[in-house]
Amino acid sequence: MTKSAFTYLIQPILTTFIFFATFVPSQAQAPDASAKTINPNLTEWRRKAELGDVEASHLLGHALLTGEGVAVDPKEAVRWLQLASDKGHAMAQLTLALLFDEGGPVPADKSKALEFYRKAAEQNIKEAQFNLGLSYATGEGVAKDLEEAARWFLKSAENWDPNAQLQLGLAYLGGKGVKASKEEAVKWLRRSAYQANVDAQFQLGVIVHSGAGGDTNEEAIKWLERAAANSHVDAMAFLGGLYARGDGVAKMPEKALEQLSNAAKLGHPRAEYELGLCFLNGEGVVQNDPQSFYPKKSS
Repeated sequence: MTKSAFTYLIQPILTTFIFFATFVPSQAQAPDASAKTINPNLTEWRRKAELGDVEASHLLGHALLTGEGVAVDPKEAVRWLQLASDKGHAMAQLTLALLFDEGGPVPADKSKALEFYRKAAEQNIKEAQFNLGLSYATGEGVAKDLEEAARWFLKSAENWDPNAQLQLGLAYLGGKGVKASKEEAVKWLRRSAYQANVDAQFQLGVIVHSGAGGDTNEEAIKWLERAAANSHVDAMAFLGGLYARGDGVAKMPEKALEQLSNAAKLGHPRAEYELGLCFLNGEGVVQNDPQSFYPKKSS
């Protein structure tokens, strides 16, 4: 579980320090008078929780938050999760951090979110380590500190969180909170890319193509094609440009047109420009006939 999606960008591409996250906690549904399906474990969880069982407190709190076999009750959910958290339950701490970070079932409270992220992160929960690093990187709820951000990204990356590996790679690439090192950047981006992180696949393809990492353009093309196949618009545009120019790869007008057209249809300005050059020069398409491959936009 990680924070909901947002992006923090510093240009240019090769020194971009991207902070993003994909979605997080289960959002509680609107309270229902009665659960459609009764959770058979609920009575036992409540009995044990009232006797101080930490895991039962966590399970009961989670059920009350998500409406799993019981009517949703955010206030009661937070009470049980807080009891579990107070006894050191790491996943209860992470759930509370996400709730206070996002708001919704409970009012957003960034200072409380940070408190619970830290508690869970110190128990080696990789998602909490990543989100704590993200908070320091963006200065959200805490003073911005890129060195502290990189420290928590490293802990999470070592626990194989692909988002943390991406951010750590970009930190090494741009020297943000760590000493710049293309070798370290490639190492962490490659680990993230192998876990199917499309942003890492794109960044790795760009970096390897630039000559970093000691690998060939064959690897660069491989990662760019993987990212493009997963609808990464920058990867489509970059790859299309390489094929159009024959830059580090055999010139392939048809492949160039395919990638540039896909990116241009998604509104990528560089792809639109390069696609226009293809039509202007008649490369792989009838010269000056955009209707033959890429319809004009409606005015």
